[in-house]
Amino acid sequence: MKRDDIVAFPYTNAEIAAKIDFTPDYAAAICYLLEHGEEQLLIAIERGLMPANIAMEIARAPDGDVQRALSEAYSEGELPEEDKSLLYLLENRQ
Repeated sequence: MKRDDIVAFPYTNAEIAAKIDFTPDYAAAICYLLEHGEEQLLIAIERGLMPANIAMEIARAPDGDVQRALSEAYSEGELPEEDKSLLYLLENRQ
């Protein structure tokens, strides 16, 4: 199944997850990134450089500069994977 196929059909996250044998949360993150054109974050996930949940949180950042700062912070090990409030770290980093 190609990336375009996942977004093009009206499946729920649970249905997509069952088809690709991943969790619904993972499917939701991938679909969100696809729908928002976040190709670089998808590549990072595919290469195993970043988990899908972190990539989705970065994609939700208000602008490109914030996204870059969060991506950099993650790659430098400053963001724990379980932290759901990435913007909190960014605000405290400045």
